[in-house]
Amino acid sequence: MRPRAFGLLLVLLIIPLVGGAATVTIMHLGEMTRRRATQITESTARALLDSGIAYARKHAPELAAKPSGFELSLPTDDLLQTPTKGQLTFHLLPDQRLEVLAVAEFARARARRHTTIPLSSRPPSTASSPTSRPL
Repeated sequence: MRPRAFGLLLVLLIIPLVGGAATVTIMHLGEMTRRRATQITESTARALLDSGIAYARKHAPELAAKPSGFELSLPTDDLLQTPTKGQLTFHLLPDQRLEVLAVAEFARARARRHTTIPLSSRPPSTASSPTSRPL
């Protein structure tokens, strides 16, 4: 076999290997980007939900005075980084509980978190054990 033919054969074998490696790398990069976007939206939704719960606890007497079915949506633009969008919504249920809904979007990923908290004005009762009695 001549040296030119050997070189041509070698090049024809190396080009598909390099192309395959580039394809696998690009596919892996795309998957990492999707995972990162999902992580960002999940953590943003959790943070918005925590902020919503704190807001609801601070404004519990005002929210409890509202009629059943009352809905409030708070602006979240100042809380989030620029490409991330979010929404924080409160919905008062008939049994004086408040549903807090947090939605976050980043790129093509979307996360939604919600919880329901009671709006009682009295603090939760703590059962006293026989060994710990008030003085």
